[in-house]
This record gives sequence, C-alpha cells and structure tokens, in this order.
Amino acid sequence: MSKSTATAHRVSRVRRLLFLPLCVAGVPLACSSQATDEPDASTDRPDYRQQLIDLCADAQPEGENGWPHLMEAVQRMEQVLAGYPLPDFERRDDWDDGQPDFWRILAPIEDQSDDVTLELRALEQMEEAGVFTLIDRAARCPRFVRPIPEDQLLALSEASTAYASSMRTMTRTLRASVHLAAEEREKGQLVSGFERASTIGRAASHQPSAIEWLSGGALSRGAIMQIREMIADGRLMPEAFPTLLDLLRQHQIGSLARACEAERLRLLDIVDRTYSLDDSGDGTIDPEAMRALSLGFGSEPEDRGSGFGFKPEDRASGSDTPGLFATRREMVGRINDFYKPFIEAARRSRYERPPLPFDEDTFVNNLGTRYAYLRIMLPSVGKMIDQMDEYQAIKIGTQTMLALEIHRAREGSYPETLAVLTPDILSAVPLDPFDGRPLRYRLLEDDAFGREYELYTVGMDGKDDNGTYNLEYPQNALGDCNAEGLDYPFNLPSDVIED
Repeated sequence: MSKSTATAHRVSRVRRLLFLPLCVAGVPLACSSQATDEPDASTDRPDYRQQLIDLCADAQPEGENGWPHLMEAVQRMEQVLAGYPLPDFERRDDWDDGQPDFWRILAPIEDQSDDVTLELRALEQMEEAGVFTLIDRAARCPRFVRPIPEDQLLALSEASTAYASSMRTMTRTLRASVHLAAEEREKGQLVSGFERASTIGRAASHQPSAIEWLSGGALSRGAIMQIREMIADGRLMPEAFPTLLDLLRQHQIGSLARACEAERLRLLDIVDRTYSLDDSGDGTIDPEAMRALSLGFGSEPEDRGSGFGFKPEDRASGSDTPGLFATRREMVGRINDFYKPFIEAARRSRYERPPLPFDEDTFVNNLGTRYAYLRIMLPSVGKMIDQMDEYQAIKIGTQTMLALEIHRAREGSYPETLAVLTPDILSAVPLDPFDGRPLRYRLLEDDAFGREYELYTVGMDGKDDNGTYNLEYPQNALGDCNAEGLDYPFNLPSDVIED
C-alpha cells in the first residue's frame, strides 16, 4: 500500500530527486546555535566550515564518538555483500538477482519465492565479520560526529548521499533480524536488533545535512513502525515490552532546526566560493569558480549550464553582464529569507507553530533565472517539517501502546484511561503533538478488527474527528494532503498499517 502524496508542481525535478528521496519524520529538539547573517559591509570572509563544526560540536553530549564504529561496520557489511552473487548462483524466481534481498524476510511480494536461505547466510556472515558487534559498540556512544570536508561544504552533501544509501541497507538487515527474532520468540535478539536499527537512525539524523536528517528520520521511523505493527498483531512477546519502552524513551533523532541551519551554512559557503567580495561587502559571480563547483556553468554549450536558463554566450561573460546574476548580497539575503522561518518553525510543536510567511514552492519559483542555481539547491524544508511531526506522533503512539501492554500483562486488562498508566509506567499522560492535548483513547467492544481499545492522534488537521480514518490509506491523516476530517489510529492491524 503506498501513501497518497501531494502532486503540487515542483520547480525542478533535480531539486526534488536530490532532497526528497525518502518519506521521513523527526522530532523538534532545541537548537542552541542561532542563524548567523553574513555582515553586509565587511571584507572578512566568513569561515562557514568552522561555523558548521561548532554547530555540530554543541549539539551532542560529550563522550566517545560512535561514528568511526559505524563506518567500520558499514565497510565490513559491504565486503560481505560484495561476495554476492555466489559462484553457484541459481535464480530462485524472476525477482532474484543473486543479491541478498532482506525484503524477502520483511515483506515478500506476490510470486516471490519464500526461500530466504541466501539472506540467512548473509546475516550469519555479517555476524561472523563483527558487523553487529561494532554497531553495539556504537550504540553505547553518546555522540556521532563525522569529519567535515576540508575544501568546501558542497562535498558534504555528496558524501551524505552515499552514507544514506549504506545506512538504509544496514537498517534493512537489522529489521530482518528483528522479524526473525519475533518468529523465534527470542527476546534478546529482538531487543538487540531494534536497538541497533534505532542507533543507525540516530547517528544519521545527527549529521549536518538535510539528506542525512531525512535518512535518519526514515530509518528510525521504520524501526519504530515495525515494533508498533508487532504489538498490533500480537506478535511481540510480553517480556520485551519494558525494555523496548525504555529504549524508545531514550531514542532521539537529531534536530531538524540544526539540519536546516547546516544547509544554510552550506549554501552560504558555496556563495562565498563563487562570488567576489568587494570593500562594501558585496560582490559578483565568478564564472570560473562556478565551473570548478559544477554549478550552472560548464565547459561545453550542451552541458548543465544551458539547462538553467543561461545562453552559452552569457556564460562566458559572467560578472561582466550587469543584472544577469544576483549579487553576493542578494544571494545571501534570499538564502537567509528562506531558511530563517523554517529554522524557527522546526523548534516548535505543530500546535505552537505560527503560519509560515510564505509557501516554499512559490518562494523558489519567484526567484527567477538570476538565482538559477539557488532555485535547484534549496531543499523542500516544508515537507521535512511535516515528516518531523509525523515521526513524533508515531514514536509517542508506540510508547503508549507498549505502556498499555505492560499494564495488561500486570493487571489482566487494559486501563479505563491513559491516566492510569502514570506514574508507574509513564511519567505523564502522553500528549498529541498535533494539538497538545492527551492522545485519544477508549476501550472497544465488538470491534471489526478484534481490537480491545483504540488509540489515535487527531492528525495533521489538528481536529478531533472522533477516530474517523481512511481504511485504505490511514496514513493520509499524517500527510500534508488529504488529512482534513481524518484521525490516525495507532493500533490497526498490520495489513492496513503502512510502513
């Protein structure tokens, strides 16, 4: 089942592919560093790399850095997978390419063989290679900080894309191990698998780029959704409930506000490297610097520069053509105008958040060709904020479901109200991140799905619709479209819960 998504026009297909590869969410955490404007009249070039290093250093606790352990685990995983297909490879079905496909364990598709011998063998090889031991070591570390490129921050985004792909593969293997542990009723393996998967998400989301925040949020959300589905389906052993609840309490993805500030600094660094700086603090574009960064100018007429609205003869003139390109001060101003409202919004819960001063697509479309490469590089931050809200709701809902199961295991039935769960199981009644009121909860009789209770959030529209949901696409209530008049029930069976 696929989620309905908005079909609003995007200014650039390249922009969409670069910055919206995943469906993710996040939680609004405090971001201590404030957005810093470049001075209007200064001949001193700002050190954006150092500002980014300081931003990262202040955002996580002191202690051992777990990033090197994760990178070693990724390298060992890739070495194992590089050995496939095996020399005696024989296709299991039309879908088989000889590579381990862990979706065969998690969610096999129609007409796909149920033979997962290859996947089990790959998991065993990763265990023997010490992959999971390294992730366990990383899980005990309080911070995840990776090196910032020495030359320029554009390289940070390129490296982030590669890291995100490896992290997704790693998390898929871990979720497969959780699925197998649940089938075998092995509590220790199940808890370890979830902790490892959530560690990957936490580590990725704390890195200074939008793509990694998106990836980390998606990985964390997927791991939590897996636990939530197991609870709803009755496949999770009761003895695992307390440990999983403790792990969820401790799990926090990185701050979206910090990720947006990191992206702002990255774009300002690109402007600094592609524009001159005169005595007034302004400057003009440097075509040679643009070519060096592959941004808007190319050495041949047919390459990417002509796709941004530039004529070949214009590209050669560059700063000698008045008004053809935005000035340095104009570029800095537009970047700050775009990011600052989103950074402030990301610090607040949805019900506390004032309306944004502009629609981001309209903002980008109105920039015009003078800001051509800026139009492509600005990410879709508004959707990231929506996903942050969704992640927070899913995490709170899953915590509450675990608390309800702990109460039933102790007392033999579900409580009349969520307040009964406090303070022994939960410290406070869980609040709905969409309206700030307690999550909606009620006991049920003769439910069509056999549920004994219903737990739901009011969803993106912020209104309680008495538990009304879209049975085919329940996730619509958490999306940025089709949410009106819908709530989102957390404890639907897995055949109607979207992952």
